[in-house]
Amino acid sequence: VMGERAVRREVATAEDNAAMAELARQAMAAGALGFSTSRNLSHRTKAGESIPTHGSLEDELMAIALGAKSGGKGVLELSSDFAGIAGDIPGEVALYRRLVEATGMPMSIAIALFSEMPDDCAAFLHEVDKANAAGAAVKVQTLGRPVGVLQGFALSLNPFRLCPSYAPLAALPFAERITALAEPAMRARLIAEAGDPANQTPIGKRYANLFPVSNPPNYEPRPEESVAARAAAAGVAPEEMLFDLLMADEGQGIVYLPLTNYGTGDLDAMADLIRSDNVLLGLGDAGAHVGTICDGSQPTFMLTHWGRDRQGEHLPLPFLIQAMTATNARAMGLLDRGVIAPGYKADINLIDFDRLRLGAPYPVRDLPAGGLRMSQDCDGIALTMLSGEITYRGGKPTEALPGRLIRGMQPAPVLAEQAGTVAA
Repeated sequence: VMGERAVRREVATAEDNAAMAELARQAMAAGALGFSTSRNLSHRTKAGESIPTHGSLEDELMAIALGAKSGGKGVLELSSDFAGIAGDIPGEVALYRRLVEATGMPMSIAIALFSEMPDDCAAFLHEVDKANAAGAAVKVQTLGRPVGVLQGFALSLNPFRLCPSYAPLAALPFAERITALAEPAMRARLIAEAGDPANQTPIGKRYANLFPVSNPPNYEPRPEESVAARAAAAGVAPEEMLFDLLMADEGQGIVYLPLTNYGTGDLDAMADLIRSDNVLLGLGDAGAHVGTICDGSQPTFMLTHWGRDRQGEHLPLPFLIQAMTATNARAMGLLDRGVIAPGYKADINLIDFDRLRLGAPYPVRDLPAGGLRMSQDCDGIALTMLSGEITYRGGKPTEALPGRLIRGMQPAPVLAEQAGTVAA
């Protein structure tokens, strides 16, 4: 609606708000599940500027939310940096409550645990709990593992990309690039250049929090597995250790940088968060940042790591399944799925839990124009059913394509209400 005026961070006029509200109404009437926006400081343009929605004032948000309400039932979603624009956590959550109360629509707020602001995280969750105790339907949505960035010479990002000697190699086909990188003289130059702070990327120099990706991948690595610890043990510079890790497997090596949910070097703090009544499991980037993040595997990870393999506290398998099925379905107003009962959608995964294993992420180029994305496979899922038809068997797709467009929230089937439900 506002075009460049929004980029210049001008305040929306009453006419702007009315136009945005009308678009929201039309979208909801057409079958949208809700309205989503971002107030997150980490969401920035390539120039490093905060996206325009970060500064949206309450009258603009309220107008859009009311427009969405007039078009049908749905969910309000926000990506939040906890404290809001003024650093006022109670005031920020109070804004969410006013939106929820004015529209009658539930809200889902995406957050992650930032190591640099643990007190803010706790205060934010406390305010959300208070809001729910007062009757506001406000949920927090989080990832059950670190939100992390994958880097490698075959991926969208690598820690050496700002080095002057790397620039001429960046446009080469991958095989030629790896051949050039393997030359001893080039290796020495890049390692030396990477030691200069001017050539280090903001996320590439955190050697103590940078870990090689194994197969199966370890999303809760120990400090002694870091690039810094490996380099110290080998008596080499961390830049040298990092370069050699990336050159492993014919240049296909990948390193992993946990950015959030990992401030203490483990996932201990996540257990209580995941168990909270006001927390939803989600937030995994499976369709954004596709060359650096591969979080669509979170459901498999939750079952294998939290439900079986973790060294430390586990979470009960029935709880994990319910959290990723019935709980999320109810939160999104999709009441026709999430449980196994007469009349419900027969969306079922048949899992050999003892064999369930998550593979390492890897790059593929199957997007338009050869675009890069990360993919990840798993073993142990015998079959997947959608609406009662088998769509995957042994990890291989069948020819069945029963998926259909969802328009708006879905009511619980009358037959199911009469017969009662059985937890998945």
